[in-house]
Amino acid sequence: GHALQLLKCLLYIHFRSFCSLFFRFCEKSGFKGTNDELSYRLESGNTNGMVKDLIQKASDKSRSSLLSKYTQLNNTNNRVFQTTSELQPVSSSTYSDIAGADEQLHRLNS
Repeated sequence: GHALQLLKCLLYIHFRSFCSLFFRFCEKSGFKGTNDELSYRLESGNTNGMVKDLIQKASDKSRSSLLSKYTQLNNTNNRVFQTTSELQPVSSSTYSDIAGADEQLHRLNS
């Protein structure tokens, strides 16, 4: 539980740092991206440390077991994420930061 929470925090911090550096680079260099950025994936071959360990651990499980572990059907039969001690919704400010970063990426690509 604690290790997973720490990993989530580290990923969020690195995500914000990466986005900040990337946006500054794009602004200063006049860089216009392509849609190739939209298909980038974190995989065990291009990661290391805790992220690689997490990807490898998840790859040992079937999609249906991961789906049932982290989601559930609500009363209208829509699949939603479970809320547990290890899986919590992000705060509204974190959600806004992520949505804003996504919006900036889309603007850079247009």
